Amino acid sequence: MSERIKNFPFPRQYASTALWLTVVFCALLPLGIIDVFHEYSGMLFWVCPLIVGLVTWIFFLMEKIGDYSENPVEGTYNDVPITSIARGIEIDLREMINDTNIPKPVPAENGFLM
Repeated sequence: MSERIKNFPFPRQYASTALWLTVVFCALLPLGIIDVFHEYSGMLFWVCPLIVGLVTWIFFLMEKIGDYSENPVEGTYNDVPITSIARGIEIDLREMINDTNIPKPVPAENGFLM
């Protein structure tokens, strides 16, 4: 039953809609924020492009994190350590039935559990 969850296709509309809304927001952000900095003169007026760049970077970073979170059981370093969890359950069940052939826990690879 777990394979059905892993192999179920995630609707692409969610990812593409979020991306396009982020692009539209970041394209219109300078037009919306320029009025705030228009009243100031000197150096503070030139901070506007830096703030727009920072906000744009944050939004696209959140978009990228959302893309990585779409498939939490693929086995990459940001995913849920399904193999380690399943091995832990197997060890616990074998200990409960007094089995002598108990496997070792899954070792961490480069500091990450798989």
